[in-house]
Amino acid sequence: MSARFNRIYLIGLPGSGKSTLGKGLAQKLGWDFLDTDQIIEQQEGLSVSAIFRQKGESVFRTIEAQMLKHCATRLNVVVATGGGAAAHPGNIELMLDTGLTLWLNPEPSEIAWRLGAHAQQRPLFQGINASEIPVKLSELLEGRRTFYQKAHLVLIGLPSVDDAYVAVYQLVM
Repeated sequence: MSARFNRIYLIGLPGSGKSTLGKGLAQKLGWDFLDTDQIIEQQEGLSVSAIFRQKGESVFRTIEAQMLKHCATRLNVVVATGGGAAAHPGNIELMLDTGLTLWLNPEPSEIAWRLGAHAQQRPLFQGINASEIPVKLSELLEGRRTFYQKAHLVLIGLPSVDDAYVAVYQLVM
């Protein structure tokens, strides 16, 4: 049986569960898992936050776009992208053209709860207090919704790995 899609890209807000769900989904499919943020950190020798601080967001987004192009050459991979990757020019089109794109879409309040005390480790949440995180997430969602809505599939809330597997299995296999 040949696969209709041999790449799955997970998109969504920071903290929406892309990395966690992606690892489990890749394991269930017997595919490799790639996390663009982790690969960039290894490649650059800096955390994403440090890249934002030292080089700026535009440099990070350029590196991220190059990483997505590399991921698009791999087969049988689940790719967790950075929260803003889909909104960078050309990225959502690349993902739609080369794989199944899945938008993880929990409520901003759910994401804020999940992030908890770890939100400050993410570059877009540094310097804001916990009560402002849901507002920041809502603002990010409004700015990125147009891109996220282009995804092939949308998973609302915080789905389990099994739920995601069921949702994508017939499209992938």
